[in-house]
Amino acid sequence: MASTISGIDFNRPAGGRRVDCRWPAHPVTVELDSYRFHHSRHAWEQDRRREREARARGDEFRRYTWGDVFERPALMLAELRGLVAA
Repeated sequence: MASTISGIDFNRPAGGRRVDCRWPAHPVTVELDSYRFHHSRHAWEQDRRREREARARGDEFRRYTWGDVFERPALMLAELRGLVAA
C-alpha cells in the first residue's frame, strides 16, 4: 500500500492510541483487521474505541479485512485514493 499511496504513517500514535494507517495531510485513518488479531472481545472493543476517537478528531475512517487487503486490493486502493484526493 505504501508504494501506491504516499504520505502514510503506519502504526503511529494518533490521539493517544496506535492506529494501523493514517494520512496526516488528509484526515484519514485506516484500520486493517484480520480475524487472527481481532477476534476477541477485548480486540473488538479496542477497535471500536479507535474508530470513535478517529471520528471525534474529524478523520474519515475506513476498516478493511485481510480479504480486502490481499484478495481485493484494487478496490481498497481505489477507495483510499478517492479519500486522500478529496
